Amino acid sequence: MSSFYPVPALIIFIIEFIVGIMGNGLISAVICIDWIKSRKLTSCDMILGSLGISRFLFQCLITVQVFTFQHFVEKSNEFQMLFALGMFLNFVCLWFATWLSVFYCVKIATFSQLLFLWMKQRISLLVPWLLIGSLFFSLGASVPLVFMDCTFCSSNNTLLSDPFQDRKLDFSTLFVVILYILVPFIPFVIFMVSTSLLITSLWRHTRRMQREITNFRDPQTKAHVVVIKSQISFMIFYFSYYVALMLSAIYYFHRIPKLFWMNAIMMAAYPSGHSVTLILLNPKLKQVSARIVSPPKCHLKEEAS
Repeated sequence: MSSFYPVPALIIFIIEFIVGIMGNGLISAVICIDWIKSRKLTSCDMILGSLGISRFLFQCLITVQVFTFQHFVEKSNEFQMLFALGMFLNFVCLWFATWLSVFYCVKIATFSQLLFLWMKQRISLLVPWLLIGSLFFSLGASVPLVFMDCTFCSSNNTLLSDPFQDRKLDFSTLFVVILYILVPFIPFVIFMVSTSLLITSLWRHTRRMQREITNFRDPQTKAHVVVIKSQISFMIFYFSYYVALMLSAIYYFHRIPKLFWMNAIMMAAYPSGHSVTLILLNPKLKQVSARIVSPPKCHLKEEAS
């Protein structure tokens, strides 16, 4: 059992899980409450809400997979469904995060290209269709996994006795590896391009403002610098998550216990860290989180006075 649950990796994973569940749960709750009250959602809130809910479900599923690994090794049918559902939520989360980056880029960046100007005018109308299209695309990519041999068991069941035994290359294995690498590569490229464009646009604008404004501590300039730093952190989180997907493909062939836990920690870090950054950058989410934390502090101050 120790090979499955090394204490340091387990502690890190649990911390990431708690942070991610709380962060994405807060995002989902705030957006849903606003939607119930106003009966309408902005395009940005629509993406944030979809991203928060999908990540909340995905992190719960990852936790189920990690802590029931041995059980599902022996239950091929259950593992097939769990694996396909995990891939579906994985693809959905990646697409929703990508569209959030595209939305920020189109709304904030300043480029004069005709295509960019066309998207700036129509991005709000495109958001619902992009989200729905992502759901259908992810569903189409993950449904075949239900009928493929994606379990930790080979056709002759030799892996049942040793779940960390290497897997032989066959059509099912190759198909899963292609899904792991190629399907996430599409949103990964779109995310990197849109985020790079936004960082470039903000950096140019910030440099221009610094030359024109004598006071370097101008609030707008500082705000742009904060956004640039946040976008760079988004890129680091997304890149590390994509690397974790590559490690998953390697692990699918070579059952290395350390690689299993390193992959789990890297995959859990992205939705957790990204959700915290989103909360800190969004005024509405930041205000709600501050209200959750501040009442005990205010109560203590009243008692002290």
